[in-house]
This record gives sequence, structure tokens and C-alpha cells, in this order.
Amino acid sequence: GDKLAVVGPNGCGKSTLLKIIAGLEDNDTGMLNRNKGASVGYLPQEPEMDESATVLQAVLQGDSAVARAVQAYQHALSHAGDTITKDLETAIERMNSNAAWEVDSEAKRVLAAVGIPEAMLGTVVAE
Repeated sequence: GDKLAVVGPNGCGKSTLLKIIAGLEDNDTGMLNRNKGASVGYLPQEPEMDESATVLQAVLQGDSAVARAVQAYQHALSHAGDTITKDLETAIERMNSNAAWEVDSEAKRVLAAVGIPEAMLGTVVAE
């Protein structure tokens, strides 16, 4: 697909323009035309995250099938107690079908590669 760069000084409206194109904000004036088959991807400069989450939890949050499987497993595990519940069995099946068991160690490896030590992974994001 085609790519573009939006260049300009701080405060000139680059982010606002991209939000309008992505459909996240309405334009005050002018007209926006998109091709019917066009798709727009937008990655915000400052992602929203749960500030009470740890660094590792923040990295593992997401909306992929793997992230959802990990989240469902963690939730089912925390509510299962000493018994294996139907929710936990289902979560384990999702972990298996999504090959999600290695996500935790892979996230730790990537974080270490960008200079975040394992000792910081339990630190709350807001700190």
C-alpha cells in the first residue's frame, strides 16, 4: 500500500489531521473524501494504558487473539482457586490453539533487548 509522511512544526495540526483521516475526530471545516476500498491505520503517539498495570502487563495488553487468550487464561486462573473450572479448561484450550504459552518469555526477551531489565517488569506503569 501507499504510505505518506506528514511533516510540520509542533502544534500545526499534524496529529489532528491524521485523527480526522482515521475517523477518530470530526473536521470543523472542509470536506474529507476517502476511496471506498481504502483502509487507514493509525498508531497514536501516546497509547492509552491502564496506569495501575505493571510494565509486563502493559506490554501483554492488546487485542490480538494471543493477547485475548493470555488475558482469559490469567483471569480464569485467578478465579479458579484449587479447582479446574470450565472457564479454566476453555482458557487452556485457547492458549494451546493460539500457541500463546511462550508470549510471556518472548515479551521479557524483547523488553530486555530494548534495555528494560527484568527487575522493572513488576513496576507499575504510573511510577
